[in-house]
Amino acid sequence: MTLRNRKSATHRATELRGAVLVSLSLVLAACSSDEGSKSEGPVQVAARQAQDAGLTFQANILNDGKVTDAEYRDAMDAHVSCIRQTGVKVTDPQLSLADNQRYLYEMTPGPGVGEGNIQQAEKDCYAQWRGLVDDQYFATNEPRMDAALLAGVQQCLRDRGVNVSGQETNVPDLQSDPANAPVDQLTTCIQSTGKTLYPGVAIPFMFDPLSTP
Repeated sequence: MTLRNRKSATHRATELRGAVLVSLSLVLAACSSDEGSKSEGPVQVAARQAQDAGLTFQANILNDGKVTDAEYRDAMDAHVSCIRQTGVKVTDPQLSLADNQRYLYEMTPGPGVGEGNIQQAEKDCYAQWRGLVDDQYFATNEPRMDAALLAGVQQCLRDRGVNVSGQETNVPDLQSDPANAPVDQLTTCIQSTGKTLYPGVAIPFMFDPLSTP
């Protein structure tokens, strides 16, 4: 009887030790997972989201924690190719000289394609090929105006009495003091300089709404 009780006690102790070890392992695994999540940057988080959503093309671009100009162009080309496959006609994307980031393209209905089809194709293809990449590209890369265009815009602003430091590299820099460089003058200088230097080339650009009076 005593021997049987000892065996039972030993068995229970072994079970308890096993339970403690299992619990400790789970705690360590949870801590490791939390630390891994905390160490992830926004691009890696986006990569994981893309992978979870089955967006392998975008995940492959985002996996290394950055989006290069070439990778963004790949995503843009894939997006446009997808739209074309729906029967929508799309012009070849042209990089904006105002920031060397944004692309300009036009979409027109193909045979049997309505306006609603264009909007849906744009939305679906954007989500499939470019959405997450787009977000991270603009979040991690600074806009850079074409050098010749920038020099022309700076001189145009000086001619209009606007103080320009010469250190600006993009539209947000030129817009950093709206009272000094009003939006209408900056818009005029970009458009007029663009037409002079690059006739026939559309130069889309965007202002920072937070800096626009």
